[in-house]
Amino acid sequence: MAVIVLDINKSVLRPCSEKRARLLLERKRAVVDIIEPFTICILDRTLEDCNIQSNANGIGVDHARN
Repeated sequence: MAVIVLDINKSVLRPCSEKRARLLLERKRAVVDIIEPFTICILDRTLEDCNIQSNANGIGVDHARN
């Protein structure tokens, strides 16, 4: 089941797997925000950092290449 993810400003980010959420919590990179539905808050990211962009078809991710 997917876990809802919020950034430090409480903006909604892309959901992650339970395994990824567990790793973020163990590494102190996230905290539990809401128990039901289970939601975590990432402590070191904002929506702007994630390169998520809105377009006519909905929300997408900009895959930047270096």
